[in-house]
Amino acid sequence: MNYPQEILPNPNYKFIDCNLSQHFLIRFTNTSNVDDILDPVSKNIKVEHICSPKERIEDLSMSLLGIYNEQHIILDFTQEGKAKFMHYCEPDASVEMPLFGTDFSINNNRHFWCILIEKIDNKNFDYTRGTTPFIAKCLVQHTPMKWNFWHFSLRWTTDLGPLQNLEENQKKTVAKRIAHSARALIAQMASIVKPDHPLIEEHCYFKNIATQRMY
Repeated sequence: MNYPQEILPNPNYKFIDCNLSQHFLIRFTNTSNVDDILDPVSKNIKVEHICSPKERIEDLSMSLLGIYNEQHIILDFTQEGKAKFMHYCEPDASVEMPLFGTDFSINNNRHFWCILIEKIDNKNFDYTRGTTPFIAKCLVQHTPMKWNFWHFSLRWTTDLGPLQNLEENQKKTVAKRIAHSARALIAQMASIVKPDHPLIEEHCYFKNIATQRMY
């Protein structure tokens, strides 16, 4: 299987600079069983399928739905592939093509959930430290990776500063408390059904709109 070149960084790309509020983010789940993903009573996504408690809520990986789509969620990187490609990079980086069997395989035991960016970007989430209430703000940021130009991250600012900048022990404690609240709220707003979604305009990510596309 050839790797989908359309999701790789490209020398002609730039950081996405358009308003994406009406676009969607997509993230894979670790099961393809829809009945297991949804709570049978509330019909909301179970929080463990938003992200597991072990995952890094302070830098939660998502992708912009559009050119990257539900067909790409089955790409599953090997340990060797992760070491080579699971790193942030400039949007115009020249990246070698991941190799099937060496760098990645196919995992069909996955589904996905999607959420409208407007619902979470720059939105406040209540959380507590001990019994004291605090507010964290969610920020949706374009963070290209070597395996995926369309990679986005959920990041957080708190009264203590940006979550990812905190001292490690403090970050771990605060992240755990934010995750407890954020997973529950996102589970109510997200959907496992692919939405009707706009396609991003080329001038938003091409350095020069006259440049020929490379795929």
